[in-house]
Amino acid sequence: MASQEVFEGLSTGILETYNTFVSVMPVWLQEFTNLFVVILLIFLYSVFVWIFYKSISKRDIIKLDLNKYNTADHPVLIKFLAAVFYFTEYITF
Repeated sequence: MASQEVFEGLSTGILETYNTFVSVMPVWLQEFTNLFVVILLIFLYSVFVWIFYKSISKRDIIKLDLNKYNTADHPVLIKFLAAVFYFTEYITF
């Protein structure tokens, strides 16, 4: 509950400061400032979504190279272990 009270106090303080700053401006400049703030917030949100998308859209979020542990000598065993490592590397992670 204490963190919620801190957040509410902080947001109230920011809004009061913004309203005080905007109230001394002419009406046309108040509207322009409000529009600019909304555009800035939309831009920042878009950049956040773009960065998040770029980080999550990678095929290998966790880089694993399990095939280096395939040291079998028999061809059937090599294929079987390769399939197991592939399943473990790409399906489960």
